[in-house]
Amino acid sequence: MPLRQESYLTEAENNDIIGDLIETVTKKSFPAFLSKDELHLLAAYPLADQSNGKVFGEITTLVKSSDEKIEIIDCDLTIDNKNQSLHFINRLPASSEANEYYTVALPDTDIRFVIETVNRYAVWDDKIENQDLKVRLSAFAFRILVHDNIEAYNKSIGFSPFDSKIGQVVGLSEVFCMPKDEETKNPYTFFLGTVKDIKDVKTKLTKKFMEFSIIFVECFSGILPVVVSKKLFDLSKLQKGKLVEISASIKADLGADATPKAVV
Repeated sequence: MPLRQESYLTEAENNDIIGDLIETVTKKSFPAFLSKDELHLLAAYPLADQSNGKVFGEITTLVKSSDEKIEIIDCDLTIDNKNQSLHFINRLPASSEANEYYTVALPDTDIRFVIETVNRYAVWDDKIENQDLKVRLSAFAFRILVHDNIEAYNKSIGFSPFDSKIGQVVGLSEVFCMPKDEETKNPYTFFLGTVKDIKDVKTKLTKKFMEFSIIFVECFSGILPVVVSKKLFDLSKLQKGKLVEISASIKADLGADATPKAVV
């Protein structure tokens, strides 16, 4: 999907940045990967924090060349993270040329969630179901609520601890997740996690500046960077140690496991 404005951009900002990005990539590309059919080019634009100059993520632009014309068909932002392995279960109907959605699992577990691929054309296999691939995960929230702890969250949804014959039942855990892959248009993942750190960043994308927060959340997948904006969400109660309830698009950057011949 093009830049998910619900996480960190107003609609006006999104339109301005997309226009600027197209102009920049048209004049100067930052090549990264080329598809097997040589029709799709994945160009990366690094994002650096203005406060310290350190690169923390990138904008990936998908460019298609056909009939002597060049078309930009997708833009995605991803945040740097460690590589980890995912088992790809099935490709979802919402997938398209611009992006693909998959239900995936952490290897050797029953933990399932939904991801949207970034740099899909960097992996030359037409089908990646039933494969384990290395990816870099980052999330872009379109809904976030802050709770004091897991007990407060369970109480808010009607779960109260009680004793049963098999032990004490207390509700959901702080690493609970649920794939929402029945959504035909925009599949996503709902999950809980604990805030380990918060980083406010300001970065320059071409001529424009973007400001947003990256929340480092300990959750089902380990530490997951989640992008949100104070302009779009009430983050007044957000602090380290709080439990967060998040609905998000989770990006899986397949450039971490690219087919060697795809690298340009």
